[in-house]
Amino acid sequence: ASVFYGFSDSAFTDGQYDGNTVPLVPTHRIRAEAGVELGAGLEAMFGYKYVSKQYLSSDFDNDHKRLCSFSLFDVSLRWEPSWAKRWRATLSVNNIFDRNYCDFAGWTDYGGAYYYPACGRNFMFSIGCRF
Repeated sequence: ASVFYGFSDSAFTDGQYDGNTVPLVPTHRIRAEAGVELGAGLEAMFGYKYVSKQYLSSDFDNDHKRLCSFSLFDVSLRWEPSWAKRWRATLSVNNIFDRNYCDFAGWTDYGGAYYYPACGRNFMFSIGCRF
């Protein structure tokens, strides 16, 4: 199991934007992961990710609405067969609750906004070998 917490107090320290928060830098980030051995080389893994609100790209004045914070949950099943110790196969379901969120958006020079919605629920299968 592991837990990561990141705190960023990002602010401009000089110039026109002195004291303003740097865009696209969330103040808080949390990532927690835990795994459970199921036997026969199988492990179930669970993950949680939290990202706090952040100002949009190019909002150096910090005068627009911020991107919403979001939480995501993932689950994976990893298999490391005993007859192939260097190899592993993993099947993951990311964003299992199909949360709608955005981790990148911003303002253009001419006052328009752009918004890139993040990936909803998605599946990933991987095979790896450790050298």
